[in-house]
Amino acid sequence: MRCPSPRVVLTHSLAIAIGLGSGLLLCSGDGRAGAAPGTQVEAALADAPYKCHFRRDHPGSTRLYWADGHLGVSHGQIVFDGRMSVPASAGRTSTVYLTSDRIIHRDDFLRAQPRARRVGQITPQSRFLLDVPHDIDVDEFTTVVLWSDADQQLISSAQYRTAWDDEPVED
Repeated sequence: MRCPSPRVVLTHSLAIAIGLGSGLLLCSGDGRAGAAPGTQVEAALADAPYKCHFRRDHPGSTRLYWADGHLGVSHGQIVFDGRMSVPASAGRTSTVYLTSDRIIHRDDFLRAQPRARRVGQITPQSRFLLDVPHDIDVDEFTTVVLWSDADQQLISSAQYRTAWDDEPVED
């Protein structure tokens, strides 16, 4: 059996490395590890006083960072049922914030971040239930933001109520 030339070894190794790297970068984070059971998510969504949607075509989302699905906000929990994509290179957690600023693009959130309240971290997945800390009153905010701390990237945002009253936003 003939040994492959160094050039063949190099080109094939490079092709494998590029393929593996691209696959890891483009791998979406909508795995179900640790995902909340569907019945709990459905019940929490039904009970949430505020409901809105993350939309895949959100102006601040990208091909690699996006969320699409139903979102419910209550005084005890933030619940999501849908799909989310965050590249594996961004780490396996994202942060959920509440803010009263209108967040359309990454720069909007960077300006609002000092006033935003961090609710907690989630693993990007198809559904989650996140407990709202007792010292956060969701009625003081209007918008939920999903943010990738690792890449300083906006995943999505959704306004769940207007700033001037307590009425939910019509979707």
